[in-house]
Amino acid sequence: MPQPVNRDAWIVHLAELIRPRQPTAAASQLRKMLHFLADIPDGAFTEESLHAIAPKLKRTPNYAEVRAAIDGWWKKQTAPPVTAKESDQQRLLRQNEERAEYLRRDWDDPQGIAHRVRLCDGNVALLRLLAAAVGRWAPQHLGMLPPHILELTQQEPEPRQSGPPQIKPAYLTPEQLDIAKGRARHERVISTGTVVDSHATEGRYPARDDETEDAPF
Repeated sequence: MPQPVNRDAWIVHLAELIRPRQPTAAASQLRKMLHFLADIPDGAFTEESLHAIAPKLKRTPNYAEVRAAIDGWWKKQTAPPVTAKESDQQRLLRQNEERAEYLRRDWDDPQGIAHRVRLCDGNVALLRLLAAAVGRWAPQHLGMLPPHILELTQQEPEPRQSGPPQIKPAYLTPEQLDIAKGRARHERVISTGTVVDSHATEGRYPARDDETEDAPF
């Protein structure tokens, strides 16, 4: 931060900037305000503040205008830096890390782990779940679990599909397709008592009963 200058010299220089043709008269008027500006920190009276404030003041500023100009500049210099707004992804990462840190502290409890082992009462499934949790959040306490459970948890797990199960398409041979079509046609004849021309367009009425007398079904 720039070093403050003598306040009287600062006022004289300010007068020269706002009233260059009559600096003496302006300095005499501004010096009367110094007593009322005594509560403002010395850091506000610098060369930087001088050149920032002077363009905002008219040729004959009153005390209120001078005070407001100095206070406004000083508040900007001493205001805390504006931090960038936390994005949704950053907030999620921060919350996940805070939760992970909490769980690490919570599981770092040998007595609590021993109590959970007793509650499992030898149940292998529950003990494996407990071992997984301890291994993730407090691996330094894995030795508190039964050795045979640790051996089970160290076994290579079966690979799991990351997405929905893949359905492999089944293709029929032309012969199988003909059989499937004939079976479907046969079932339709049995259920309706009519024969529909396989090449008929949609919306056509079924064949008359006398047309089905020679049907092979």
